[in-house]
Amino acid sequence: KNALNSRCFAALCERLDADHLQLLYHSEIRWLSRGCVLNRLFELRKEVHIFLEEQRSPLAEHYTDDQFCAELAYLSYIFDQLNQLNVSMQGRISTVFLVSDTIEGFKKKLILWNRRVKEGRFDMFP
Repeated sequence: KNALNSRCFAALCERLDADHLQLLYHSEIRWLSRGCVLNRLFELRKEVHIFLEEQRSPLAEHYTDDQFCAELAYLSYIFDQLNQLNVSMQGRISTVFLVSDTIEGFKKKLILWNRRVKEGRFDMFP
């Protein structure tokens, strides 16, 4: 049934001219790359909603909930930022000093985000 669902979802995405034809699955990737899974899910949220409705899944109602979609977008963005941090600390030119500075900068960004969220300001999130 999973293979059939995958083919049906890919066909739906192709009909809707989506940027992607399939979702990513976290069991196939490292934990930090789950941000890619969330990004793909957020990008395909309309297609996922249509597919789940066609399957008569109770999960479809989540994709009409603005709060759920906002939280999905937020998680997608945060994990994307963590992925970027991870990649920036890799490579031959990375030194312990550069990595330390990168982490300290990210920690300051988190503090700023936290303060803005408490103030009800979400303009830093796309």
